Amino acid sequence: MALALRLAATQDDRPHQSSTFSRRQWSGKENRFIAAALPGPTATTGGPNQTGETPGREVDRPRVQPIRVSNAEKSERSRRGLCWHCPEKWVPGHSCKVKLLCYMDDDLEMAQKDDSGECFPNDEVITADLSHLHALDGKGSSKPFMVQGNVGRTAVQVLIDTGATLDFLHPRIAERLQLELTPIRPFRVLVGNGASLLCTHISRGTKLTLQGTLFLVDLHILAHHGPDVILGMKWLESLGKISADFVEKTLEFTMEGQAVFLRGMMPGPKQISLHSLSVLTAQAAEHEFYEIVSFDCNMGLTDSSTSDEFPADLPSEVLTVLQGYRSVFDQPRGLPPSRLFDHRIHLLPNTKPVNVRPYRYPYFQKAEIERQVRDMLEQGIIRHSQSPFSSPVLLIRKKDGTFRFCIDYRALNKATVPDHFPIPTADELFDELGKAKYFTKLDLRSGYHQLRMHEADIFKTAFRTHEGHFEFLVMPFGLTNAPSTFQAAMNTIFRPLLRQCVIVFFDDILVYSPTLELHGAHLAAVLELLRSNKFFVKLSKCSFCSLTVEYLGHVISDGQLKADSAKLDTMTAWPTPRTVKQLRGFLGLTGYYRRFVEHYAMVAAPLTDLLKKEAFVWSDGAEAAFATLKRAMTSAPVLRLPDFDLQFCVETDASDVGIGAVLMQNSHPIAFFSKKLGPRRRVASTYHKELYAIVEAVQK
Repeated sequence: MALALRLAATQDDRPHQSSTFSRRQWSGKENRFIAAALPGPTATTGGPNQTGETPGREVDRPRVQPIRVSNAEKSERSRRGLCWHCPEKWVPGHSCKVKLLCYMDDDLEMAQKDDSGECFPNDEVITADLSHLHALDGKGSSKPFMVQGNVGRTAVQVLIDTGATLDFLHPRIAERLQLELTPIRPFRVLVGNGASLLCTHISRGTKLTLQGTLFLVDLHILAHHGPDVILGMKWLESLGKISADFVEKTLEFTMEGQAVFLRGMMPGPKQISLHSLSVLTAQAAEHEFYEIVSFDCNMGLTDSSTSDEFPADLPSEVLTVLQGYRSVFDQPRGLPPSRLFDHRIHLLPNTKPVNVRPYRYPYFQKAEIERQVRDMLEQGIIRHSQSPFSSPVLLIRKKDGTFRFCIDYRALNKATVPDHFPIPTADELFDELGKAKYFTKLDLRSGYHQLRMHEADIFKTAFRTHEGHFEFLVMPFGLTNAPSTFQAAMNTIFRPLLRQCVIVFFDDILVYSPTLELHGAHLAAVLELLRSNKFFVKLSKCSFCSLTVEYLGHVISDGQLKADSAKLDTMTAWPTPRTVKQLRGFLGLTGYYRRFVEHYAMVAAPLTDLLKKEAFVWSDGAEAAFATLKRAMTSAPVLRLPDFDLQFCVETDASDVGIGAVLMQNSHPIAFFSKKLGPRRRVASTYHKELYAIVEAVQK
């Protein structure tokens, strides 16, 4: 504010000189001037006078030099409690003791003088269309091209304005960052509503970062309202050849051989209180208009925390990186590019075309099938087919009541040569996180559909509905080798960073770092790989720069690992199994978290015995084991993640039922291991069982 006051005050100390602009042209603007006290009346109030002037018209003007009161001085007088028009204190009902003469005039006749003392008879005038800030026509205005940026470490809002001749910076940012300002030949900037602003300084070579790209820009200091930075035609011309879309708010160009993509923000209306509106309307008008939009109370306003915007509370280092890779979070357009890992379907020798007749669908499902097929055609991920292959369609109802469109590829999968690409286990992935403190989780948007089908295998994905025959151009869900293809693709893309700062399990990407500074760099490297390989992330399913993260059913935080509480609640609420299938489901869920339970195999032994053929008889012993296992799971300890710079300790144990072990560091458990003994091992000696426990624990 102090810098803004100094800039505005420079207009007060300059002598009047002629201007090339007529007063009539700017007669719609008001500026107040204070004249000296008048010795007497300046106009008659009776009938016609000797000069023939109409009564009430001025016959003589005082020969005094008007003194301009700038808006900055008005603000200063208000702060000190002084009247705008006299040196007295202002109170409600105040009346100036001296008569004043106020000229309704513009301030274009204020001559300028640079720091060298040379006077310039006329102001240079440039244009800067700032009318985008607010609409006054009642119809609403086009949304401005706004992007998020940084000057140094200070976040700024940047307007890309083709109506502005030069590039501008608000003085509050210059003062906050203590930028070095250079005096220049003063000139005026005409804004969209006809007003003009004075510019007297420039910040040369200002480091401005836009969505991860650094620019050195000469920014003129201008006390405008609205965005912190305005980039005009001077900056746009410096970019060379550009591709701009002012509907989608995108800007593409090449800088130092690298493709740069900027995406504008899509701000919605902001809600204000009635009190704020009253304060706003009471302020002195300068060059800003506001459009008041009425919303139905049932409609609500756009929430900035929706999936379209990054969280506002992120550290500036991380937010700058995310803004630089905004395109990675966009909705994919068209088909993904062909890559080396396009999905193939290799059939067993002598396999005939797989053709399964379509199922009969209930009447209400036909409309849903038609809708989803129509959507996929519009997205370009399927096309009409004349393939000899055909698989039926299934609609699976989801928890929210909607339907998931699935293809029953079971017959095709039986005729497919299986791919044995190694899928990582959760335990292997967690071993990499021992020193991590900051986590960012990224979730790909419909990950399978971001991989193409190989051109030679598209016809094998054909499916038939009641209204036609179609085939996939992208990798569909349900194919037997699709998980292997997807994991192989992720490993190929992230190979330079795997086990360094990122782990990947299918479409769940976890970026981890020991410090915040490194996390920003690691996140930028991961997003760069995604952008260069044309992969897109769903922002609503991501979490950024977290100290605690949920990943693969576990909660990870600063070297600690614990089971997801939601999964533990599911175990606790699990009903008593009545069939082998129900029992397998319970043991499968608890077995996933067996590393948290000491002697899990021995506790669950009475239940696993029931999985044998013709052995399922639910007894009191089985019920007791069922309850004991539930208690063991819900009371599981918090484990430590391994630190491979420290020494490990393994403790083993053996009994007539099974063996067990625990891996520890500094007396903190890292993982528990247990295994039920077979008939031959049970009759072995205690020494044999103990040795067997050590061997199994080391091999594990």
